[in-house]
Amino acid sequence: AFAVGVTADVVVQPSQTLESGFESGFTATGGRVPALEVAQHAARADQRMLRQCRAINSAFCQSRDIELVDLAARLRLPVGGVGQELYPGIEDKAALLAAIAQEGFIEFGNYLKSAVEAAQAKPIESLQATGVAYVRYALDHPTHFRVMFGSFPADEPTDSELYCVSKSTFQILVDIIKDGQAAGLMRLGDPELLALGKWSMVHGLAMLLLDGMIPNSEEDALDLVRSLVAESMSGLVIASGL
Repeated sequence: AFAVGVTADVVVQPSQTLESGFESGFTATGGRVPALEVAQHAARADQRMLRQCRAINSAFCQSRDIELVDLAARLRLPVGGVGQELYPGIEDKAALLAAIAQEGFIEFGNYLKSAVEAAQAKPIESLQATGVAYVRYALDHPTHFRVMFGSFPADEPTDSELYCVSKSTFQILVDIIKDGQAAGLMRLGDPELLALGKWSMVHGLAMLLLDGMIPNSEEDALDLVRSLVAESMSGLVIASGL
């Protein structure tokens, strides 16, 4: 079985047959096949395809595992039928990836905003808290996280919803650094460049944890993040602000 009731049966489209010549009503050896048998074969193929599509769709709705979409394609199932309950109107894998990524960035942004609120919007504390929140989101939502950062097209239109929502999450860090600079707590410099440095550090750590390169329990992993984020602050925070 590939996933949740999905079998390895070869899928046959209703317009196809298992033997050459079925379309014209003949077997491979030239014998005529009754029209009723051809119709029954097509019906069984339809039912098998429907069962497989439902099984993959159900598994995808539970896990949002993008590999299930690849499985659907390999089995020649309609990829657009996977995830329809979650993402209505999706027609292909690219659109599905974009929908998953957009959903992920919205929730990711909520994690970061909640961290800022918990830190009472204090720049230093907020930057540390968002670093932890970044990794916490990755551990809580690994599939979304991988799709967000592994399938994001480089040529995504800058006016698309996906681009705008992803940009808004990065802007949270930029704004924290701007506030820190305005308050004299963080050194001057391009806030976007400084934010990118912090973003890159926690992103790399998140990926190492997801890939099992740093074996740790979730709580130990978050403690590690706190320590590394605090250590990295030394090059950004003005001494009196520590």
